[in-house]
Amino acid sequence: MKNKNAITELADHFQDDSDNSCYFDFFGSREAAKEAIESLEGCHCCTNCKDCSYCSTCNSSSRLTGCYGLERVSGASNMCGKWISSVIPQYLFSQVPTVEDLNEKVLNAISVGGGDLEMTRWHTCQTTHCYAGWIVDLAGEAGYATETQVGPEFAAMMIHHKSTGGYIDPAIFYGDPDAVFDFLRDQVTEKGDKK
Repeated sequence: MKNKNAITELADHFQDDSDNSCYFDFFGSREAAKEAIESLEGCHCCTNCKDCSYCSTCNSSSRLTGCYGLERVSGASNMCGKWISSVIPQYLFSQVPTVEDLNEKVLNAISVGGGDLEMTRWHTCQTTHCYAGWIVDLAGEAGYATETQVGPEFAAMMIHHKSTGGYIDPAIFYGDPDAVFDFLRDQVTEKGDKK
């Protein structure tokens, strides 16, 4: 056991004193989740990682350089999210909601719908979110349920993938608001050109 923190078993996951969490559903069993959290070394605020060392605020979708020896569930590669559907149990992925015309809805929410884009927090209030927060919010209760299970970044990546069929580099979730607005406008324009 690498993890030196006290580990507490909660109703649906294990959590340690450094706010790392490993969910039973994600790993497929209580035992597998316990093995995963015990494998973390020096990590802080991570969700559903395994064999990870000295990283912070990552989850099973992160590409942080501090994730030394990170082993993904199902042995998936650590590249840009192209492995989303293989990294989580299929039954969980099947529960991820779909939002029709997702990027157009996000763009409309922040440009004409009275919403704001605040890139420093996932959710500020009901009408202010970062890009990933808007993706989760527009997916409704199912979006927030997904966020609770896998964290906001991975939830947004999965919802985006199921809604658009495309993969998104999570770096955009931490970008400049103007760059995100330009990205959304380009995505909506490109989709309109294909119709």
